[in-house]
Amino acid sequence: MKRYSIVETKMSPEIKAQFKRILKKHGLTVNEAITLFFHEVVAQGKLPFDRDICDTKVIEVAWKL
Repeated sequence: MKRYSIVETKMSPEIKAQFKRILKKHGLTVNEAITLFFHEVVAQGKLPFDRDICDTKVIEVAWKL
């Protein structure tokens, strides 16, 4: 029997709704997308994107939630 861990996060309802709409277009659920993200981080040993190109304001807000 597989064991699973629960991951919780805080985000604005607007971002969550936009995220879910985008994922739906790609045939993914929030759980599947987050699981894919975790697997990519582990496989690459780093974030699968360049933080330098991310909007600084978005990162600041994310870390404060």
